Amino acid sequence: MRNITEESAKSSFSHTVYYEIGSIEKVLRVRVLDLMDLFENYSHYAIRFEYFNAEAEQHFIINVPGEEIEDFDLALDRILAFFDSKSENYAEVVFNSTEGFETGCYWDTVKLKWVGYARLGQNPESIIRFSKKDYLKFVSLIKKAKERITQ
Repeated sequence: MRNITEESAKSSFSHTVYYEIGSIEKVLRVRVLDLMDLFENYSHYAIRFEYFNAEAEQHFIINVPGEEIEDFDLALDRILAFFDSKSENYAEVVFNSTEGFETGCYWDTVKLKWVGYARLGQNPESIIRFSKKDYLKFVSLIKKAKERITQ
């Protein structure tokens, strides 16, 4: 005879709400996910990034879990500080989420400036490069998403 408790522990019953935060150039979409576990009556939040690479004709979707938002926010503030500095050598500043999302900046040794980026997957087609202006917009959307989660 089956153990009903063990079987029900494997099942799930959830309700997900997607809150639109904004987008950059209709290329990168930022949303907040509110995933309610209806068995446990508990919400899990995440910031969701959706990117369509038109050249590769591929969609990339990845989340940063709510538990990482404070570290993410702190990392973004520190990444932004690098845009006002210079480097004599190639350098990278990187934030990595447990879900595989990566963002940061690197020193372009040819153009002699910092380039912001986000990586939404493992392959090169999942990388979005940002100008300083667009990276600032990217960060502002993330901060807006954080406000939505923490309200």
